[in-house]
Amino acid sequence: MSRMLIAAFIGIVGASLVLFSAWLSHQTTSFSADATSNLIIAISFAFIHLLALVASLTYYQQHWSAKLACYGFLIGILLFSGSIIIKSVFAISLVAGVTPLGGIAYTLGWLSLAIALGKHHL
Repeated sequence: MSRMLIAAFIGIVGASLVLFSAWLSHQTTSFSADATSNLIIAISFAFIHLLALVASLTYYQQHWSAKLACYGFLIGILLFSGSIIIKSVFAISLVAGVTPLGGIAYTLGWLSLAIALGKHHL
């Protein structure tokens, strides 16, 4: 996957999260308290990991672990945050099974980023 494609992902997902957050702030009565809480968690995790993805992208071509971190964060955003959003908005519980895989991807991303940063003595 190219840096340009990852950068496009960051921009599109970041903009989508801002719009979705704004929409959600006006829809709190449409969702249960649990669904709203889950959506807030999913959006927060996605935003945090988009920033981590930006940091990883900085070192993308310099070390294999930075590439692995990018993939971990990207997959984590899609599987973890994406599955929670789909489950909460559309009441499709079938996607809940991939949420832990997204959490594992997030974890792999953080560990890989730590290796990449350690290799560059920051």
